[in-house]
Amino acid sequence: FVSRFSSHPRVDCWKPRFRAADDKGDDRVVEVKVISKTSERYPMIQFGALRFQDTAHFLKSSLEGLSKSQRNAPPTLEEAFPRMTEFHPQASTELDLLLRNIPFPYTLSCDATSFDMLLQLPIEAYKNDLTGEECSNSDYAVVAQVVHTFGLEAFGAYHDVYLFTDVLALADCFGSFRQTFLSENKLDVAHFVSLP
Repeated sequence: FVSRFSSHPRVDCWKPRFRAADDKGDDRVVEVKVISKTSERYPMIQFGALRFQDTAHFLKSSLEGLSKSQRNAPPTLEEAFPRMTEFHPQASTELDLLLRNIPFPYTLSCDATSFDMLLQLPIEAYKNDLTGEECSNSDYAVVAQVVHTFGLEAFGAYHDVYLFTDVLALADCFGSFRQTFLSENKLDVAHFVSLP
């Protein structure tokens, strides 16, 4: 494939092996496969049968944009986000609230002790580190609503709600994209490291 950052094709594949204990405690050799575009970008990393793929090579929009688009597809949120509905611990309480763009204080979550911090953190803590934008009063109100609706007391619980939401929303958006691409093009994008 050709990198979107460079006109030069580059595919490096690194295949070391390492020993790991299986569930019975027996040592076995696990093959690691890595495909890199640069020293910092890896479209695919595989440990034995467990494969991680970077969905950014398929879906160029932010998760917020993907979720907004996904919300408009099927008639109900539950149908648009089936994985979120089935697996998110708080989905039955308030799915619509979970699918809003919930601010997260990335800079304050630097080690395990941050999970014990009390909520609600000051508005300055929710500054968007990627864009540099300050947290608006309306976004901060969403934080308060999430904390109140789900009865969260410590930052660790807020982190878990946020993490479940991000992972499951992305899984639903990618699953929908995968299904559409398969039905229209007869190709399963999960078997490629970028769009074919």
